[in-house]
Amino acid sequence: MADFNYIHKKTTELLPNRFYGFCFSCNGNCHSCTGKSNYSADFGQAQSNVAISEGGYQANPKDTGNYTGGVLVGTNYGISAPVLTTYLGRQATVSDMQNLSYSTALAIYKRNYWDNLDLDNVNNQDLAYLIYDTSVNMGSGFAKQAVTGNLNGLSYSSANINSQDATTLFNAVKQTRYDRYVAIGGGFLQSWLNRLNGITMGAITYAKKNKGIAVVIIVITLGVITATVFGVRFLIKKNK
Repeated sequence: MADFNYIHKKTTELLPNRFYGFCFSCNGNCHSCTGKSNYSADFGQAQSNVAISEGGYQANPKDTGNYTGGVLVGTNYGISAPVLTTYLGRQATVSDMQNLSYSTALAIYKRNYWDNLDLDNVNNQDLAYLIYDTSVNMGSGFAKQAVTGNLNGLSYSSANINSQDATTLFNAVKQTRYDRYVAIGGGFLQSWLNRLNGITMGAITYAKKNKGIAVVIIVITLGVITATVFGVRFLIKKNK
């Protein structure tokens, strides 16, 4: 019969403490680990969600972000005409925008909207994603303001963000962003609100947690099966 305790011991030895963003030492809630965390937000996970919202090339003449130098250039992968112009160091053209590679877009995203806000060092993935999406959609300046305005007098930094209750700060930043959208109004209001409503606390963390647990279950199951097979072989040899 398989020794479950032995298999569990070997599994915990082989697997890292964090797997797919799930911290096994605190059941997925790293913020409760003596106030410290061994988990930081992941750019790729956040960007995979932003990419869905941004889509590909579009040149809506009503979107001011599609213009640079008075010319309608468009937006691709969420990279606006003015941002691409700054990145290239020259006036961006329609051809530049239409042929923008996703790898270049990722480099711009990470430098301008992720690294600029030190999100690698934010502990909570959902909160980091909200701040990042706010930065992409409304500018890194506004994203910093939205966070700083809800830090109880503290300046913007990943350390100060991590010192707050993640859920409380998440909800406050989300409300600040909502209020700003409503104040702007216009024809894009509903699409902005739909995007914001799609960002919920726990959505990414829950998915990561379940993925991590699923992997552990699979590994343990494989261990049990392997131990059982060896046990059967041993009994067959012994009875021959």
